[in-house]
Parts: sequence; structure tokens; C-alpha cells
Amino acid sequence: MTECRLDDLVETIEGEEPRPPVSPPTQQRGRRGDPYAGGSVTINTVLMNASAPDSFAYPVNVPAGGSVALTESGGVRIADASGTAIGFLETPWAKDATGKDVPTYFEVAGNTVTQNVDLSDPTIQFPVVADPDMWAVIKAAAGCAAEIAGLALAGAKVLQVFLKADKIVKSLKKAIKFYNQLGGKMGKVIAALKKYVKNKSSLSKKQVDALEGLFRSGGTILLNAVGLGSCWALVTRDY
Repeated sequence: MTECRLDDLVETIEGEEPRPPVSPPTQQRGRRGDPYAGGSVTINTVLMNASAPDSFAYPVNVPAGGSVALTESGGVRIADASGTAIGFLETPWAKDATGKDVPTYFEVAGNTVTQNVDLSDPTIQFPVVADPDMWAVIKAAAGCAAEIAGLALAGAKVLQVFLKADKIVKSLKKAIKFYNQLGGKMGKVIAALKKYVKNKSSLSKKQVDALEGLFRSGGTILLNAVGLGSCWALVTRDY
């Protein structure tokens, strides 16, 4: 098993391929992007031949009291002590030189995430690229909270905004059910969203499911209509 720190990988420039070393190793690593600036980090682990390691351990920096856990989709959710998601690893993927999928999956032990790659298929064409994508919700949460605060200061305009949002919801058949579960009023939806941003665990599972269902059904149209575009990425991510 090879250990690869998520915050201590070889840096590469966005859009560039990692520079080849003087003599080809069995493994190359690279990182692009900064999740804590609101984007994603792409960790390229390149397996050059069949003798390369087939499992890679990623120790995760978790705040005191925080947690690291597998999601139903096979990704990893990273949370702080309150249970609020601060980042996650998307479901891992790996492809060989022909673009064929190579089986891969995550395991979690404590604060360490291990990506396993199955190299047993003799038809695999090397190199194989294994790529766990890390995405952080910190900036999205901050942006969403700021937009909610701005909406609260909008005064009389809020009523017009809510009426517009109400019309949008009623035009989206899939969204109506979730809207009604949250109280059938945009003000109640915003109140639930505010709790979601501050501490998701303060909501019941039914409320969380309704909120996520509403925004997945209404998409960016609904949130942009009420000036909460940053909240869409936060609520609809799979973590």
C-alpha cells in the first residue's frame, strides 16, 4: 500500500500533464485545484505497469470530533464535529490507456481513505490513471449563508421574490411534493435552508430529503430566482 497525503501531493498546473521523470516509475502523482477555494482537487495517480502498487492510502485532516465515512454511492463524506459536511471524495474511477474502466473502490479506516485498484485483468493496457476527486463545500456554504443574509435584508422585495419562487415551484410537478413537505411556503424553505447551511444535523432526515429533493427538482431556476445560486451546489452534491 502506498500512502499519499491529500494535502501533500506533487503540484501540477491546471491543464498541464505531469512532467515525466527521468526514469519511468511505477507510480506518478499530481494534484490540480484547491478545494478550500471552493473547487475540486484532482489527484492523478498514474500506474505505469503491472508491478505498480494497487492500493493508495490518503490520510485526511479532520477537525477534532469530525468524521470520515463512505457514502451510498461509494464516495467519502468528511464532516466536522457538528456533522456538517466540509468536503468529500467523489466515487473513485480508474481507466487504462485505452479508456477502459478499471475496477476501483474506497475503504475507510479511521481518518484514512484507501483507494484500491484491481489490476488482475490481463487485458489492461498501461498506464492506468486512478483519480479520486476531492470537492469541498466550505466556500459554497459561506456563499449560500451570505446570500441568505442578503435576502433577509432585502425588506419589501422579499415578498415579490417569494411570490415568483412560488409560481416556479407550482410549475414544476416534481418539486411540489417536496415544497409542501417543507411547509408550502418559501419563507419556511429558506428557514430550513438556513439550518441546513449552519448545521445540517439540526434537521430531520425527512426535512433534509425534502430540501435536497426540492432543489434537485427545481434546479438552478428556483434558487437563482430568489438570489441563492450558491446554495444549489451545496445542497445537491452527493455527500
